[in-house]
Amino acid sequence: VGMGLISVHNVVNFLLFADAHNCALLRETAMAYFVARAKDIFKLKTSSKLSQSAELMHEIMTSVLYGDSEKKDSNESDYGTLSVSALRRKLNHKGLELDGSKKLLVARLEESRSKKTTETA
Repeated sequence: VGMGLISVHNVVNFLLFADAHNCALLRETAMAYFVARAKDIFKLKTSSKLSQSAELMHEIMTSVLYGDSEKKDSNESDYGTLSVSALRRKLNHKGLELDGSKKLLVARLEESRSKKTTETA
């Protein structure tokens, strides 16, 4: 789904769908749209649907408050704050598998880091 199909009226539905079906790229696209237009979206009744997912609401609030988490990229201790695109770039750089949900990508990076720590110890 491109940005042209997402609107302030349907972005919450796209986010919930993407979250429920582990559609990482749709979720990231909808999240970026939401963050850019959060004030307008929160004025609509559809925004109350976000209460269906506390984790999604937390991610939205974090993104709205802190902006593009890739700017905090220097602190790799929290891969969960990175976008799916940033996670995939890191995985690609390390020669690791790129497919999967955001949770899976984070877990793959954290496993890689813990293996590296174990190997150097």
